[in-house]
Amino acid sequence: MATVGQALTAPESGWTRYEQSDSRFKYQGGSWSDNPGSNYSGGTARYTFSPDLHSVTFKFNGTALRIISYRDSDRQSNVSVVIDGQSDSYSANGVAAGQVLLFEKKGLSNGTHDVTISATNSGFFSIFEFDAIDLIGSLTLIGQQLTSPETGWQRVDSAAQISYVGAGWNTYTNASYYKGACVASNTIGDKIKFSFYGSMLRIIDLMDVDRGTASVSIDGGAAETYSTLAASSLFQRLVYEKKGLTIGIHTVEITLETSGYIGLDAIDIDSTGWMLAQVGQQLTAPEPTWLRVSNTDSHIAYLGSGWASYSHTNYEGGSTSASSNSDAKVVFRFYGTKFRIIELKETNRTTINIKIDGSDAGTYNPQGSPYQYQTLVYEIVGLALGVHTVELSLAGTGYIGVDAIDIDATGYMVAQVGQRLTAPEPGWRRYDDIHPSIKYAGGGWATVTNDPNTYAGTGHYMTLSGATTNSISFKFYGKNLRIIDLYYTNRVSNVKVSVDGVRYSYNPNNALNSYQLIVFEALNLPLSTHEVVITTDSTSNIFSIDAIDIDATGYLIHPDEVTNPKELTVGKRIRCYYEAPVAGSPGAFRSLGNNTLDLLPASPASTPSGAFYLICVGAERGDERIKLIADRNIQSSISWDALNRAGYATGVDLPSLSIADQFVVSARLLSGGIGSADKDNEWDKYIGGSTLGGTITAGDNNTWNWTGKWSLTSTTAPAGSNSNSSGAGSRVVRGNSSASGFSGVLSSEAGPTNNCYRPVFIIELLFSAKYLFQDGTDIKKCVLTTGVLPTITSVSATTSYQGPPSNLVDGATNTIWWSNGSGPQSVIFELSSAIAISSVDLTSGDRGADAPASFNIYGSNNGSDYLLVASIASTGFNGAATTKLPFTFGNDTAFKYYKFEFYGVGGNWVQLSEVRILPTTPPTASGWIKVGEAPVTREMFDSDGMDDLSLINNTMLQQLVSLTPELLVWTSDTQAQSKQAALTAVPKGRLVFPTGDIILPAQGIDSLTLTAKAEGAGNVRIIASVNQGATWKSISSQWITVEPSNLADVKANGLSPAVFNSIAIDQWKELLGGSNKIRFAFYLEIEEITDNAFADLITITPKPVSDKTPTIQSIKIIYDELTIEGRLQDLERINAINLAKLNFKSNALLMSEKYTLHDMVIDTCQAEEMKSISSSGAGETTSTESAFVNPVVLGSGKMLELNLAAIQKIKKVQVR
Repeated sequence: MATVGQALTAPESGWTRYEQSDSRFKYQGGSWSDNPGSNYSGGTARYTFSPDLHSVTFKFNGTALRIISYRDSDRQSNVSVVIDGQSDSYSANGVAAGQVLLFEKKGLSNGTHDVTISATNSGFFSIFEFDAIDLIGSLTLIGQQLTSPETGWQRVDSAAQISYVGAGWNTYTNASYYKGACVASNTIGDKIKFSFYGSMLRIIDLMDVDRGTASVSIDGGAAETYSTLAASSLFQRLVYEKKGLTIGIHTVEITLETSGYIGLDAIDIDSTGWMLAQVGQQLTAPEPTWLRVSNTDSHIAYLGSGWASYSHTNYEGGSTSASSNSDAKVVFRFYGTKFRIIELKETNRTTINIKIDGSDAGTYNPQGSPYQYQTLVYEIVGLALGVHTVELSLAGTGYIGVDAIDIDATGYMVAQVGQRLTAPEPGWRRYDDIHPSIKYAGGGWATVTNDPNTYAGTGHYMTLSGATTNSISFKFYGKNLRIIDLYYTNRVSNVKVSVDGVRYSYNPNNALNSYQLIVFEALNLPLSTHEVVITTDSTSNIFSIDAIDIDATGYLIHPDEVTNPKELTVGKRIRCYYEAPVAGSPGAFRSLGNNTLDLLPASPASTPSGAFYLICVGAERGDERIKLIADRNIQSSISWDALNRAGYATGVDLPSLSIADQFVVSARLLSGGIGSADKDNEWDKYIGGSTLGGTITAGDNNTWNWTGKWSLTSTTAPAGSNSNSSGAGSRVVRGNSSASGFSGVLSSEAGPTNNCYRPVFIIELLFSAKYLFQDGTDIKKCVLTTGVLPTITSVSATTSYQGPPSNLVDGATNTIWWSNGSGPQSVIFELSSAIAISSVDLTSGDRGADAPASFNIYGSNNGSDYLLVASIASTGFNGAATTKLPFTFGNDTAFKYYKFEFYGVGGNWVQLSEVRILPTTPPTASGWIKVGEAPVTREMFDSDGMDDLSLINNTMLQQLVSLTPELLVWTSDTQAQSKQAALTAVPKGRLVFPTGDIILPAQGIDSLTLTAKAEGAGNVRIIASVNQGATWKSISSQWITVEPSNLADVKANGLSPAVFNSIAIDQWKELLGGSNKIRFAFYLEIEEITDNAFADLITITPKPVSDKTPTIQSIKIIYDELTIEGRLQDLERINAINLAKLNFKSNALLMSEKYTLHDMVIDTCQAEEMKSISSSGAGETTSTESAFVNPVVLGSGKMLELNLAAIQKIKKVQVR
């Protein structure tokens, strides 16, 4: 422990150091200067050598004080220290040394202490210097005089935003108060209320003999108290301080708790903060962070009757609106978190009910006197960020009005149904009525163009003359929907809107006669894809639509649109992306079904970049080759020759769109016919003449977008089809003026109108398989549990060029997330609870070049502070598209948020289709779910079929009820006759019988010895027969009969190898009873494939006859759990002289089939095709190649079955 006089360069344990620069030190006297140097604590001390009295004063809460300073021969030798009125001193004069402990005072009472350090200098050689102090406790300014705010603070005095509640408040004047006045009360319970924006607060007040104690509550929290009692009048004292509040709005309430006065001289808050108005105060302009909306704003709806406008220069904007009728209401909507009502305070006002988002939110009453314009009459803050609907209505007799509304400065007013909206609001995007994703079903639809009243000058309508089944339909991804149309007296009076099957209605028949109005909206739907169908029950007038608004982050989807090529049927369509950066040259396709980009214009560009629809028109060779035609020309100003050189004219594979093991995509041109009368071609068959199963109108330009442009075909133009374009060098073009338009162009021509590219796609579906189990009459699938992996509640990304980041977890490899920028691109996955992960699977998108080259994974539990979990320096994608790669790493720390930081190849943008987050606990099979009753159907395979059987093991099979469960497979390969299942399995226990006897030597035997082994859960049991297998014996205390047909009896009572070898020769003689024949049966069983059960050798030792008489030395039997592999190897070890005499030739015995296998066939196939390959019994894997049988045509494929009876334990099932 340091003592006075020693250097102390850092505070000791339990002490806290405060440097001379701390603002709580008050320097008095002449000029003080900073003296920098390495000998000082913190690198600087403060000093003075003028011949005046100088002092340093401060307060601290604690029990001990130390003064640290520089010691030298020119420093003061008599420095005064006064603590709570008690004088002491120290000397700084002496041998030069820095940061010396010059003074120490311990044992002070635990409380607030006043300290003054002072000295009178006598010249340059008597310097008064102050470096630092150490405290057991902390510095405080409480009780000190603060006549002005310190740096970083601002002072508020007598602000209108301060409310004094109670009857005892009075204003007192004195020149010593801040600005000469102070408000005080001596009535217990009186309050001071105010709100401010900031993070810190100080209360400045008078301390005196007649003062009392007050409590302070901030934001409704627990109250703290402070006292202003003092022995004398102390003006402008800091009586309360609070720092470290969250930056934001805080509400303060001060209450007088005891007898005596409590007052308010001033308030100090952050220099960047401000005071907030209180309800009842006049507020002629919005405060910081607020935005004022005038009462004349079109977003404010004045409903009911009696509304009138009143003018006065003191109103906001010079006027206000009010009504005294009982049905009067004010309704408005806004986006934000808070709002204020600004109104006239007057005696003719009354209580107003207020509802927020349909729920009662209390009342307010602007009634009062004197007359006060622009009064803050209601305020609410802290609402959830979003759109809120507010309704004001009369609760009593009087006037209701609105002068202005204040909302968040970052918020905005939101339009309501019936209000005009000529452009989408923030957070919305608009689709015009002619957008190709909107489907108009039925006949009689007409369009308007160049109409200045409608959005973009267009609109769809039909005039009714009776009931109609016509409809307008579309799908959209998002959560908000608005329909834009007009209110007019010639419109239908009943429009039905179905959103995901939920029916709504609206009535556009309205005398307002106004265009571009919100006629319908549905808000706060689940964020997903929604299906919308618009119909009418009316029988007359006009049924119409102008535009559709949805979320800015959403997108429109055609009602017949699919995202997976396997879902395509005639009339369905799928989106594809095409980009051609060089005019006159073919571009590249990508993102089949997985893009949400805007569609290319119907009039194509020479350098297009965007999406288009491919419409399914039919199939080739059954269902496996799907034909699709682009719904529009996708590139202009390109020649047939340019397309042909790239293979696009006659046919070329598109690996960028194909997915291994799923489908292959190729592109070519349509055939166009050799003349206008030739209808046997793809253009006339599909575009001009097909309704595609009733899904479209044949030749409809809204579907095929043929107007104004020619589409190149693969057909050579006949002579005379065009004045300068016929013969081998010319090609047929179709469309332009009609669905049957026909002409020809030179193959080298690249004119903007004559030559446009419209592709045909052929998608060849590859064979796939799904699996289910039949358990008796129940069809079941296995449930896989991925450890304790919780659900992913949200996915966000730094940027998104194409596809939302939620596509990464939708389970579909044909949907993507594509970043919108180079450099590190982050995706954050929020889980429902914290979990440790140790591996992830990444699947690249259709653009392999944009697969990430490397990535880092970070974890967080608060969404802001992240720690590195793993760093993958190289992914290994190497440009491979739609490829899944696994990545493992060590991690045992659980996090709720995981941030993936991806780096593209060479700074490229990053594209992925799937990210699978795997927990440290590997996935396991956990149970079975019944999906239906036998017989199985194609629909069961489609909805519940399993792709992977690798986790189905014996534990799972034992949960099935049937003793003969069947594994069912469905394949889209209609030519399939069988599939093969490789079962890694353990057979059931088996009893191996011989069909012949062992002939014992005539002279008798001395012993029988068995060499056998049972390891793990392996089990070997032996039974014996001396009457050609008529009865079988084992031994307990005596020989007993064992029933071989009862395997449980054999297993329980058969001889173990140890018991077998312990049987005495007399016991063997008792069993033989004079017989010279014996046979043995062996029971073999293992529980796991790592178990071991085998018998290696039987040694028969005969009685000796002479020195030259041969003896049988051993019989070796080697077998495993399925077969006897060795078949009595080394059956006799005897002298060669007597080999023939004993008639025990090993080869003859092996060939004689003395030993055969019984109850050993594993009938896993319900058929004869099965072959079994057994292990040696030493624990190797047992693999059974089993053929599926009984193919049954099921839908467009085949279903096959495999019987799994007699398998004891399956470790793994693989089907090929």
